[in-house]
Amino acid sequence: MTTDAHLHLSFFKSECADVLKRARARGVNRFFCASASPNDWDDVLEISLFEKDVVPFLGTHPKFAPLHDNKRLEMLLTANENAKIGEIGLDALHPNPFQEKVFKEQLETAARFKRPCAVHCVKAFNTLCPLLKKLPLPPTILIHGFSGSVSEIPFLTERGAYFSFSGASTYPDRAKAHKLIKAVPLDRLTVETDAPDMMPPADCRFNPDCERNLPENLPLIIRKIAAIKEINENELKEIVTRNALRFEQGGL
Repeated sequence: MTTDAHLHLSFFKSECADVLKRARARGVNRFFCASASPNDWDDVLEISLFEKDVVPFLGTHPKFAPLHDNKRLEMLLTANENAKIGEIGLDALHPNPFQEKVFKEQLETAARFKRPCAVHCVKAFNTLCPLLKKLPLPPTILIHGFSGSVSEIPFLTERGAYFSFSGASTYPDRAKAHKLIKAVPLDRLTVETDAPDMMPPADCRFNPDCERNLPENLPLIIRKIAAIKEINENELKEIVTRNALRFEQGGL
């Protein structure tokens, strides 16, 4: 049994229950369900209400920063003590003038509410790291789909960061991603699908013909990451499951 450290169940709409059922049959028994914008906060909370192994994450992705409503976020966090924050972040591929302000606002909210926080960062670690140095921080941070540099890992680890990788990091030609997987300390490593996005290679899919990524693929992704990390597959499964729980509980 293990945890999918980042996915978007609201994107599956009416299929969500069936998608979760198939994932559970493959041994995935906890799901960190991220939101992308205020438009899916209610959906994420509703899924977690009916599916007790789904942990709701409420936040605004940098692409949708203009839509952010922090007062509503605070209200929902107050009403839902099990809710975490995410995904929030910075993304140079989706520039807009609201990104940094909205990221700061959400990070400070996570710190004030003492909620673990999932962070998206693409080609913006030169902005993220200085902000993490000066802003109040939540108890733990999960850098999902980590794509920074090896040299940034110690800095981020000192600030309570965990790191997750998806199946997209395991393609044979992703040399940088493989290097990062090897460099992240075992006690800070988690694994995600980022379903329905970030399609993994065919050997990381139970149904290679499926056009969407699914949380049921997580065990195959763990197997591939274990090979890259040069560690026993079952041992890695235990480690990443334990790490996901520590992140969720706000511990290091």
